[in-house]
Amino acid sequence: MTYDSPTDYTLQQRKQVDVVMDEPYKKIYETPKENARHLFSELMAHEPKDIVVEEEEIGIVVERIYQETGIDENGGIA
Repeated sequence: MTYDSPTDYTLQQRKQVDVVMDEPYKKIYETPKENARHLFSELMAHEPKDIVVEEEEIGIVVERIYQETGIDENGGIA
């Protein structure tokens, strides 16, 4: 999200939210989809100039699952 003027705003609700970037004119947060409504509710009170919502690419998610389970992409043990 971006702001028209510098802000030093700090999130009140930090549960399940990772701060990726915290600059005066730009803040980037990561949160699970089920927590997005609560995060947006808090952030909209500060009148951002712009908000961009991005979801992870499915390929990255699949790769992470394979790595976490120890199974390679062909179904074998990695």
